Amino acid sequence: MSTAVSDTPRAVTTAAELFACLQSSDRRTRIPVLAAVSQHPAVALQFGLYEGQDVIDVLLDCAQRRRGELEWFSWATALAGFRNQRVFDFFIELLLNAANPDVLSMAGEYLREEPVGVVTIRAGSALFDGDSPHRVRTIAALMQKAHGLSVPERIRTGILSETGNFQIPAFESAPDAWLAELKGPFAIEAKAALETQGPTVIQALLARWHELPEQNREWLLAWSVEAGEPLATDAIYRGVGSGSEELVAMSLEAAADLRLCDETVNCAAIRCLKHPTARLRRLAYRIAYRY
Repeated sequence: MSTAVSDTPRAVTTAAELFACLQSSDRRTRIPVLAAVSQHPAVALQFGLYEGQDVIDVLLDCAQRRRGELEWFSWATALAGFRNQRVFDFFIELLLNAANPDVLSMAGEYLREEPVGVVTIRAGSALFDGDSPHRVRTIAALMQKAHGLSVPERIRTGILSETGNFQIPAFESAPDAWLAELKGPFAIEAKAALETQGPTVIQALLARWHELPEQNREWLLAWSVEAGEPLATDAIYRGVGSGSEELVAMSLEAAADLRLCDETVNCAAIRCLKHPTARLRRLAYRIAYRY
């Protein structure tokens, strides 16, 4: 690469020489030329074909052979300088199969410049991959500007949006899809997104209390108490009537703080007066004896 690389140990003037350097077993020969290709991909491509291959073919072959090595990142970085279907396929494969977060980020950066519709067709099915949150976040970021997404896809990409400009379907328009998110790996993000939709969501979720996992019930109880009456009372009634020890304790504490001491709450408190857990006993006494 005599026209572009003056800092390599030897002048490279033909495709045969370029490919021989890239495939050399001598790292001191291989790495400087690889760095030059990274800096000047267009010049490297101008060397043309040798034995039916161009520089992209050689880079792909070397990257494949060096999987798992630290040097592999240098080969992937060099490939990222080329806009080509073969390179697109390479980064799609990484996006769908890699486990390393740095590799997934690299794939996302490359694919961000590709047509979103094509990326969605090739990688959209992994948006609900339950094994790799980083993969899902990367794909969600790539799909945010895609058209024709399904409601579950819009909710998933919306709750993972880092810009906050994505229009997410309301809970009332897709309750089942939202409940699925509340049970999934991005429940925290789903809760935060639902809280922005206002108290009407609380009422809808309270109506489906028995479909919620325990942690979601605790979150809903806390949110209901913040929202005030009558949602707080409804949530407390549900919390003292069923659930884990923690949920019952949270419900009794909320009832005591709100001075809610009607028959439903009193009955729950009386049941806990001799509970083996000191916290529940103290809360029960606060209510039963109105301290």
